[in-house]
Formats: sequence, structure tokens, C-alpha cells
Amino acid sequence: MKNAADFAAESGVAALLESGAAPALADTLFRNTVDHAPVGIAFADRDGSYCHCNRAFCAMLGYSVDELTARSITSITLPEDLAATAEGLERLWSGDIAHLDVEKRYRRRDGSALWVRVTTSLVDGGRATVPCTVEFLRDISARKEIAAVLVQNQTLLSTLIAELPLALLACDVDGRVTHHNRAAVELFGITDWLTEQEHEEPALQQYDQSILGDPVKDRKSYEDASPIKYFKNAKAPLLILQGANDIRDPKEEAEQAETILKKEGKVVDAHYYPDEGHGFAKRENQIDAMQRTVDWFDRYLKTRH
Repeated sequence: MKNAADFAAESGVAALLESGAAPALADTLFRNTVDHAPVGIAFADRDGSYCHCNRAFCAMLGYSVDELTARSITSITLPEDLAATAEGLERLWSGDIAHLDVEKRYRRRDGSALWVRVTTSLVDGGRATVPCTVEFLRDISARKEIAAVLVQNQTLLSTLIAELPLALLACDVDGRVTHHNRAAVELFGITDWLTEQEHEEPALQQYDQSILGDPVKDRKSYEDASPIKYFKNAKAPLLILQGANDIRDPKEEAEQAETILKKEGKVVDAHYYPDEGHGFAKRENQIDAMQRTVDWFDRYLKTRH
């Protein structure tokens, strides 16, 4: 709440500004307010040339008052921001907008860039005075630097997650997959995307649909993306090692691949582990799967003399 001293001060300022008997004092009060304001304040004419700049504005850019009044808004604006600056000022002068509020870059005296938040308005000094613009500036360089670091860190983290050899899935409260990395996509081996929808767990159904769409409305997308469509073109022998309790890549998918390839006359050998899921946890099954793989390579890949 305002106390008596505050009201007295405000009343005194108002009386001084409204008084016709003390124009010099009112002018002094105005000039001191502008010059000692903690934010940058600058006045410019129609072509953007500065006619007055306060101390804070000069300190931000490293110029003296005389140096700045010999320059213009466009002369210290970075080339990347010139077009937007010119367009905004033109709209302001034409009366399309009441004020202009932008974030832009000015060039300091030492050549470095200064990010500022600029709010610009027209000032009408009366019939005898040509209108000018007044802009209020705040240095936002620190905030811009922090934002740039955050973007850099986010990019680095996104790249790290994308290339991580571990599968990562993020789901919302309804079980819908919202984010995933490359390893997660490679983790799920599919024969037929349509039958996969029938046998996999709900969270993975949601994930599939986020990529391929609705299995009814977008059936052709599922069919075109299914490896089963291209089984007849298979030339290499196939070894299938499958956990019978796999909920990610259901056993039915492997059985379907085995049946179709055999009907096509392709070479297929399949072995199903009744006590395994996705990946083999038991040491004896791991050894057995490795031995079957080595034997398969020996049979079909080993160089024959």
C-alpha cells in the first residue's frame, strides 16, 4: 500500500508536470529520468537515426552518446535481423501496430553481438515537433546463451539416446509409446505386422499403430511393411531360434515364417525353447543356441575345398 510520502511524491511530480510556470523543471525531471533509467532508452527519427540515447543504452553497446547519435538503428543491427527490423518499423510508422516488441541483435562497438529485447513506440511531440520513435531495451544475452546451451545439450542427449545399443521406450499413462530409439525398433523382429497386432502386448500394439496407423483402415501399409510379402524372394537358408514365451516377438510369427518358407521350398531350420522368452536367460539354452548357430554357419557358410 502507498504511504503518505508516496502520495506526496506523486502529487508533487504531477503538479510539476502540469504546471505551466515551471517548464524548465519538468524538462529537467524528464531528462534525468531517461538518462538514469536502468534500461536502455533511445529516440530515433523517421529514417532510424538516433537523436538521443541514455547512459544504459550507451553502456550496453560500448559507444559514447556522440558516437551513437551519429549512427542509426539499421547501422548497428546485425544483417540477419535487418529485414525483420525494417518491416517492423515500417508497420509502426504506418500505424498498423501500436508498438513493436521484438528480440534482435545489435552490434557492439567491439564488433560482438548483443541480444536485446526491444519495445518501440511512436512519440508525438506536438504540432511543432516531428514524431520520433522511442525504444526501450533490455540485455537478454545471458538468457540466449543459456537457451543455446540447453539446445546443444538436448541435441547431444537425443543423439546419445538414438545411438544407444540398449532399447529405450517411453510410454504415457495410457501405455502409448511416445518416444523410442533405433535399438527399440531393431529389437522387435516381425514376420507379418497384421498377425503381430493380434499376438503382441498392448503397449507394443500402440507403438506399431503410431508408425503404421490403424490396422483396419491402413491395412495396405501393414501388408507392404511386412517381410512376409517378400518371403518368396528369399535365397539364403534360414535358422530360427525362438523363445516360446516371447511377448515381443511372439512364437506365432516365427512359426508363420517357417511354414511359408518351407512351402516355397526354402531351406529352414527352426528350434523353439519352451522355457524362454525374448532372449535366452538360461545358460544351457544360450550354449545350445550358440552351438546351433556355429553348426549352421559351418554347414552353409564354411568354405569348401
